[in-house]
Amino acid sequence: RKYLIDKFMSILEGYNFDGVFLCFRTEAKPPEHADTFGFNEPIRKEYLNRYGRDITTENFDLSLWHDLLGEYITTFLREMRKATKSRGLELSLGCARGNIIGPPLGNATIDYRTWIQEELIDELIIDQNSSQCPSIWHQLWPMHRGYGYKQNYLDDYNMPPLVEHIKDYSNHLANSSTKLYIARQWDPISPAEESELLNHPSVSGLVY
Repeated sequence: RKYLIDKFMSILEGYNFDGVFLCFRTEAKPPEHADTFGFNEPIRKEYLNRYGRDITTENFDLSLWHDLLGEYITTFLREMRKATKSRGLELSLGCARGNIIGPPLGNATIDYRTWIQEELIDELIIDQNSSQCPSIWHQLWPMHRGYGYKQNYLDDYNMPPLVEHIKDYSNHLANSSTKLYIARQWDPISPAEESELLNHPSVSGLVY
């Protein structure tokens, strides 16, 4: 976490930027199964300390493990927020919508409720898509896309329609300064749908 924060902040030196945008999107080739990664020593040791199970040798509660992975993301955002605030910079974050980080990265919990409640980010951009190139609409993973995700935006598995999903975000945005934006560069142009999104009281804008 320190390495990344120092790297990001060093890039800002000598420029008059308004802030930092963190993107959780990746074009990396997906693993065959969603829970392939997340077994490194700090996580193994912390899970063992908390729950008395060794995730490298014993059966364990997957949900607790996903939440633990997500805690490290939230800790990173707290530290990143402190670094940007010290320079008067805003912090924005883009990710897939839903409760997990999603394909191809895994099932780590995306605790956007805490991010909003603690105002760790100024802007949250949801509905990003790692599978498709936003520039030329080329599918980046023509091979397998993996399986085992608790939610999957690629086939809408265990996910409500976008407009309905925004309601869940709205419940947490009411008393927060965090703004919600919807990524649209992976969707066909649809004036009717975009108008509906823009008319939603919790949506501050669309991102292309």
